[in-house]
Amino acid sequence: PTNALPGLPTRAKSTGPAMMTPMRVAVAVALALAVLAGQARAASPPGVRDARLSEIATALVGKPVTVRCASFETLREISGADNAGVTVYATRTIYFATPGCDVLAQVKGRPLVRTTWGGASLLTFVHETWHLRGVSDESETECRALREIGQVAIQRFGVTNRKWLHDAIGYAWVGHRSLPAVYTRLC
Repeated sequence: PTNALPGLPTRAKSTGPAMMTPMRVAVAVALALAVLAGQARAASPPGVRDARLSEIATALVGKPVTVRCASFETLREISGADNAGVTVYATRTIYFATPGCDVLAQVKGRPLVRTTWGGASLLTFVHETWHLRGVSDESETECRALREIGQVAIQRFGVTNRKWLHDAIGYAWVGHRSLPAVYTRLC
């Protein structure tokens, strides 16, 4: 053929549009779905969204917040450190350790906050919401969270028993005192 480019193979003359057989259509659809599924998996964030904790965090922060319960391994991958909570500012997402999520998910005026995990979980949760309220310094964030956990326990988690509340705050302070100086230097 006169319109062939040098070095490229020539193509047989077409007698009409290429016919898409049912098999070709099925293969094309399957490939497209596989690509889309792969993109969706790659784009979905780790952890499981907790609707109740997301609602509470949104109320505390005053903007939409997503709380995702994730393994300690996932939190380590996100932050590069061993933390029970991690805040991602760009997406207003709090990644919270699964045991903490489990404890707080059960608290609705119940004594489960009385455990060490309960107080520490409540403190970590409130601490991370302070980051999304614009406080980046870890020690200042921790002090604000310590001052607010009683109010949050009562207003957002329905804790009404004074003994339970006292225990939760006490356990939060125990957990706080075991943290590195970057968290404890101001309070």
